[in-house]
Amino acid sequence: METLFITPKYLTEETHLDDNTGSENYSFHILNVQITIIERMLGTELYDKILADFEADSLDGLYLKLFEDFVKPVTKYSTVAKYIRSPYIVGKGGVYKSTGEHREVLSKEEKDVFEGEYNAMSQNFLNRFEKWIEKNGENIPEYKTVQEEVDASTQQEITDIRFI
Repeated sequence: METLFITPKYLTEETHLDDNTGSENYSFHILNVQITIIERMLGTELYDKILADFEADSLDGLYLKLFEDFVKPVTKYSTVAKYIRSPYIVGKGGVYKSTGEHREVLSKEEKDVFEGEYNAMSQNFLNRFEKWIEKNGENIPEYKTVQEEVDASTQQEITDIRFI
């Protein structure tokens, strides 16, 4: 099993995500965010360093600050935004939309606003990271804006933010 930077329990404690929601419905989004957003943010070499230190429970110094102040928040908010965007389940009988009993399903417009709020929070931490890494990047040898595999020069903006 792949290492996740945050747990489903952390998500339910820190976001609007209901703790009655089965983690199997959203935990895969955590890994997807790590690969599609966090690795692009850090570049592969720094991502691999953070991952190895996280697995060994040896994050410290600037690496721990980077993880706590930027990696965790971006992972948290982007994961919830992805879950809001895709409330679907694929099963033997087809593709289903998850709806709860005795609950009102949001309209597409309301859902888009809700997702946009989480994307905006994630983008806020990505922007803070850019300022922080400008000041501290020289002290983190694994951070390279140009490298093989995924490099940090391809940092993206989360542009799918919708406010109505």
